[in-house]
Amino acid sequence: MKINAKVNEITHKELVNLFSTAFFGSYNFSVAYDETKYRHLFKFGDCIEDKLARIVLNKGSFIVYDTNSEKGDEPYGNLQFYYNEDLDLIGYRVTINAIRKGINAILNSTCKCSDDDERYILMRHVIDFMDADNGCFDLTSADAIMQVILFNEVIYG
Repeated sequence: MKINAKVNEITHKELVNLFSTAFFGSYNFSVAYDETKYRHLFKFGDCIEDKLARIVLNKGSFIVYDTNSEKGDEPYGNLQFYYNEDLDLIGYRVTINAIRKGINAILNSTCKCSDDDERYILMRHVIDFMDADNGCFDLTSADAIMQVILFNEVIYG
């Protein structure tokens, strides 16, 4: 049996939930965006996660740096990447399409997985994300989803 699931819409609230859970206190990721370029999208009192959501929902992009990377490392996945010499990190450009593609890869089991158990766990993470109000969506789920969005697989545990 082949399943072909597709994420059609991701709301501002869902993106804020994903970003705040994945990036707050993360040891794996740091985020950068062009404040000047996207300033017109922001509202007074927006937190960084609100700003990131507004950016991607308006066809913009931001960079997520893999804080475990270093000079000479090969980038993972298929996203457009950049090497930042000042930070000595590899960064990946994140768009709304990249987010949809990553979540769809989990739903359709097309991301790299070591075995069926890992596929099941990733699927549970997406289910928890889609029903975040159930209280089960946490750093582990958000981190795994972000890794698939960035790398097309879970690299860091």
